[in-house]
Amino acid sequence: MNPNFVVFLTLFVACAFAASTREEEDASDNLDSGPNHFQPMVAVMCGKGKLLNKYLDENRRWVTDADPKSTCTKDKLEILEYCRKVYSSKEITNIVESSRYFKIDNWCKPGQKKCKASHWVKPYRCLQGQFQSDALLVPEHCLFDHIHNQSICQTFDEWNGTAARSCGDRAMQLRSFAMLLPCGVDLFSGVEFVCCPKNEKEAVNDYASKTDSAIDSEDSSNEDEEYDDDYYDDDDYDDETDDEEEDNGSKAATPTSTTTSTTTTTTTTTTTTTTERPVDFYYSHFDKKHEHEFFKEAQKSLEESHRERVTKVMKEWSELEERYQEMKVKDPKAAEDFRKKMSARFQKTVEALEEEGGAAKQCRCPQHAYQHKELLSIHQHE
Repeated sequence: MNPNFVVFLTLFVACAFAASTREEEDASDNLDSGPNHFQPMVAVMCGKGKLLNKYLDENRRWVTDADPKSTCTKDKLEILEYCRKVYSSKEITNIVESSRYFKIDNWCKPGQKKCKASHWVKPYRCLQGQFQSDALLVPEHCLFDHIHNQSICQTFDEWNGTAARSCGDRAMQLRSFAMLLPCGVDLFSGVEFVCCPKNEKEAVNDYASKTDSAIDSEDSSNEDEEYDDDYYDDDDYDDETDDEEEDNGSKAATPTSTTTSTTTTTTTTTTTTTTERPVDFYYSHFDKKHEHEFFKEAQKSLEESHRERVTKVMKEWSELEERYQEMKVKDPKAAEDFRKKMSARFQKTVEALEEEGGAAKQCRCPQHAYQHKELLSIHQHE
């Protein structure tokens, strides 16, 4: 069998898819990335008055953006553009919300010189290059699994709910989770997660409750949003995680992109690496004047790409047919066996192509609906 043909068929599994003020806070102990890898991140605070955004510098310290326009936004496309603004030298392709809350100090209001406010926030990671999901710690007696559906594009919160329900179906509770395979701006087609027995002390729900309690305490204890740096009693999840990793001697598992379910007997750090097509222009840009035009162009590009794949498959089939004719002269029986196998494989490939084409179109629909909603909102405010 032609090895190139096997490799080719494997490809069809995937979906077509500054001026600043220096702060004193060191963020190196509570980031999602490894100790030797800088991960661009931005922090946006909403619901606490008008506060300036923050971003992480190369020294892993949070920096306040002095631009008075750089304040709260919940629009994912705007957050992506903000990542590109503060990390202009990097090729930022997407964003993903952190799966954990972090306490960040020294938030500033525009024009304010004294900045002492401390808030809990989930930063956004500014993704560049090949997507790699977060490393997840798998304690003893816990289970690692991941779900991938290339025909579905969902938000961070929706996949969170999916992971929690999957753990609940096992009579376990969700401890941690991370996104897989981006299919739009802060939209994903999969999730990896860790389920633990319900008596597990560090389940994500317990952490969320503890964090919510800290946030509620923050809300009720101060009206002007300026606190002493020691305001919180830092019983931080991140510190617990660091201690646990040191105590149990975590190790890196072999990267995988297939659905697995693994029960561990030792504490393990599991990282899933997935390879996907770059996020296309339609996903990563929003032009209110040409949104529908760009959507049509994206659909046209998708159809052209699909036709190219079909053409390539037909070419491969022609080459296999020629090989069959050559084999038929030397060994007719072996040639017929070869043709039966190739026919079955060809049929599966065509079915996969049809499914892939439909899935890719579905992937664009949530983004189109989201951008159309943004257009309506803009027109209402004009």
